[in-house]
This record gives sequence, C-alpha cells and structure tokens, in this order.
Amino acid sequence: MNAKYFILIAFSCILGIFKVKGQVESGDRTIPKFYFKGAIGAGMSMNGEFTSYQTDGTNNNQNTITNFGNGAVAAISLGYQLNSNIGFELGYSYLYGSKDVVVNQQHLMYNGGDLYIDGQAKIHQIIPSIVISAPTCKLRPYMKVGLNIGMASFYSQQGSALINANYTNGAWEDYKILYHGGYTIGTQSAIGCEIPLNSHKTSLFFEADFNNIIYLPGNRSVYAYTINGADQFSSLQTSDKELVYKNEVYPNFHYPSTEPSEFLQVSIPLSGVYLAAGIKIDLGSKTLPGIDPLPDRYFYTRLQAGYGLVTNADRYKTILLSRGLTYDDSDYASIVLFSGGEGLNVGAGIGYMFNSNFGVDIGVNYVNGMTKKYVVIPNTAGLGYDYGSYTGNMVQFVPSLVIASNLCGLQPYARLGLIFGSGTVTQVEDQYFQQYGITSHSVWKYMGGISLGYSSVLGIAKPINNKFDIFIEAAFNNIYDVPTTGNLTSATVNGVDNLNSVDVQDKSIVYKNSYSNADNYDTSKPKVVDPVKYSFCSAIVSIGARFKFGMHKNPK
Repeated sequence: MNAKYFILIAFSCILGIFKVKGQVESGDRTIPKFYFKGAIGAGMSMNGEFTSYQTDGTNNNQNTITNFGNGAVAAISLGYQLNSNIGFELGYSYLYGSKDVVVNQQHLMYNGGDLYIDGQAKIHQIIPSIVISAPTCKLRPYMKVGLNIGMASFYSQQGSALINANYTNGAWEDYKILYHGGYTIGTQSAIGCEIPLNSHKTSLFFEADFNNIIYLPGNRSVYAYTINGADQFSSLQTSDKELVYKNEVYPNFHYPSTEPSEFLQVSIPLSGVYLAAGIKIDLGSKTLPGIDPLPDRYFYTRLQAGYGLVTNADRYKTILLSRGLTYDDSDYASIVLFSGGEGLNVGAGIGYMFNSNFGVDIGVNYVNGMTKKYVVIPNTAGLGYDYGSYTGNMVQFVPSLVIASNLCGLQPYARLGLIFGSGTVTQVEDQYFQQYGITSHSVWKYMGGISLGYSSVLGIAKPINNKFDIFIEAAFNNIYDVPTTGNLTSATVNGVDNLNSVDVQDKSIVYKNSYSNADNYDTSKPKVVDPVKYSFCSAIVSIGARFKFGMHKNPK
C-alpha cells in the first residue's frame, strides 16, 4: 500500500474517535499521576529515496522508492500527568525493519542493467514528548509531540556484474555492508485514544505514530564479499572495507590502503507511519475536580508569522579550494543542507471548537524559503567554476484536528493534520569556462504536482479577553516536493540572452517513474528524466493572534 493512502486511512480512523466528543467528564475524578505504557505495532515507510535502474539492461528506465521504515515496533514509556489534560512521557522504542529489496535485476547478467540492492534497519529510539489529552465520558483522546533521538544499524546487500581481466566472461560480485555509528534524529507525532478497563487503573490504547527521522551513519563496514558465491573477503584492503563519514573531506587525498577511507556524510531516510496498540497502567493516582460539562462552542480565525529551521534536509556536495586556484591535496569538499521550508512562514486559518477541548482547524500557509548557495570548482586546472543556489517556496493547505486544555490562565493546545502542498524550487547557476573565456547564467524552476505530508503543532495561547487571544507555537512539518516538470526560464552567455536559441529538450524537463531512452531522441520535445524530491521539512516557531466569534453554549 502506498504510504500516502496509509496516512489518509490512519487519519480517517482517528477522526472517528473524535466523533465521540459528546460531553466532557464532570464531577471529581481520579487520574494516574505516574503511569507505564507498553505497546506493539507495525507500519510502513514514507519519504523514501528514488532509485533508478534499467529494466532490460539498455533502453527502459524504471524508478522505485526505498521503504526502509517498514517493520514492526515495540515501545515502552513512563509518564507523568501534570493535570487532567497535560502530561509528559519518556519513551523507548525498538524498530525491527523488514528487508526492503529496492532493485533485483540479477537476471540481467552482464547486460548492462544487472543490479541488486536491499536494506534493513534496526533502530533504538529515545522519545521525550508532551501529551495533551481531553477526557470524554467514555474515551480519552490525546495527541503527543516529541523529539526522536536514537542509534541505528543498517544492513545492506549490494550486488552487480564484474567484468575485468580476471573475469572476461563476467562474474557476480556481492557485498554485505553494515552502516553503523552516528545517530538518528527527528520528531514523532502521535494521535490516539485510551479506553479505561477497570476503575481507571488500566487502560487499553490505540494510536497512530508518525516518525519523521533520518539516519546519519558514522561508519560503513563491508563484512562479507563474494564473487560467484566464493568468499573473497580477504582480498579486500582496509580502505576498501572501512569507510568513515565526515562533514568535510579532502577528495584528492590518496588514503593509505591500511587505513579507512573518508566520504561525505550521507543520510538514510527511515521515516514511517505506525499503528500501535497497548496497555497503560496507573502507578499512582490523584483526584482532580471535574470539568465543566457545558463549555462554549465557537468559531475562530487566526493570523500568524514565523521562521522555519531546517529538519531532514537535502544534502548537496560543494567543493571548495583552500588555497585559491591551486589543485592539490588541500582541496576539500563539504556539505550544503537545503530545505525549502527554511525561512519565512506566514499563515492564516479558520477553526471551530466543539467544546473547550476538541476542535478542527483549516489552515493556509505560505513558505518563502531562504536561498542556499553552493559552489563547485572542477578538479582540473583551468576549467573555471560553477556557483549556484537553491530557493524554495510552497503554498500549503492544512486540515487538522485540535485538542486544547487550560493551565494557570493559559491554554495549551496541540494540532495534528495533513499538508497538501504545491511547491516551486528555483535553481540558479553561474558558470565560468576559463579555457574559452565564457560566462553563463541560467535559472531553472521545478514545479508541478501536489505533495502530501503532515504537520504537528504544540502551542500555548494567552486570552486577552473572551474574543481575542495571542499565541506562540512550534510546528513540525514533514513534507517533500516532487516536481513533475522543470523549465529553463532564463539563459545568458556573456550577458547576452540565449534562451530562444536553446533546444526544447535542453530547456524543458518532464519527470517520470518509467520511460524509454527513445523518449529523448526528439530534441523538439521535453527531456524525460528520473524523478527527484526536494525537502520542505522544517521546525517553525510562530507568533500570532486568534479572534473568536459565534460563541454559544452547548445544549444540555
């Protein structure tokens, strides 16, 4: 099942829980002060990477998406209930990923498209989170937002054809690789519901967890190597077997064969959506006064502005020279992190609160990302340079569910919803070809299609009067833009406009999951290429104002 449909189904199921909103609890009641939770679940990956391969070895190209977040999960947590609506949890979870065979083209032996790649993740995760819940007469819906920090190991088998002087007729070589060290980092958002079983001491709960995480391994180790099934591990040198990932490396440095090689940091997407069920056990209770069963219902509008910080960024290699234009072992390469969600974010929304705890919200956001520059200087003297930049912007439509509470005159709240986004990524390149004395400037825009992601929000509002609030909130957005087209919108050579003289194939791109090389024979048609994705993931801190209207009491 496609992850997008899985997300929609999960939200639809949870939405059914909110239809029991009815009346909130009244009268004194007992809640757990400390509690323990245990759960098991399973889910599927989202936001994988595109992998391209040839289906017949020569002409037909196919793309698939990695699904390294698939698997089963077990989790435990300890929690503290601050009041009837707000709590804190410290959780531990273990993901045992299922093996994802990304490409299996071994049957194309020695025909140019032979390739095999699989991957399997195992992750230990620590998850501190804030929980906002709202008891009803029978159920206790809740939302949870937290950080996800962990350690992972990632196993991969990678095989391909080998043709050289020793294997003139071809052979099959297989590497088994372990990515280890480093860390995973991201966020977890959850929406769920508790069902009391016996005097509120034990509860059954169901929840949907949305994990937005990447793995940044510290090392890569080859632990098995075969050719045509025969063990050849001893033939590998240390520099072939061991690799260390760094944020800055020296690409021209010749590493001794007795030492590990170095490579720029890579990231492995391990995000996923999981459905889990478990038991919650009260470890000590306290009695709290009941909640007013007849709170006001009202509509509201909100306006806000904030700034987004990078999360789950795309990584681009940039090569710099440490000594002017000399090409030697001092040249170094570093990483540029890009997310179209980094920068100014403005938004507006309208919502309706069914009572003091439950509501729905529909928001519209505009993301105006900051420009992220990169530089590539070719590693051969006299070729010149290539400077460029990426900028992203996106319009987002965000329907969400809301759970709110009260605390010392403030109103903490949480929102969890889907993001439907339409984005544009602009790439600017300035090139100088020293040998020919030519400078060029080009602007590409990549756009089209509707992206699907999710947004989780934690905020706190301060009522100024019964119709006006101010608020501050943190939103964690997980969304990627997958354009359908690319267009060259500006092209100059030595300052002279050159756009009209460029062939259609060199100024128009169409992204497709599968295509034939024959699709690109006609230069009067757009070039067909493999799909790409651009991160618009971000953590946004915003301030805003909310205006209430249409207030009235719930009927008895």
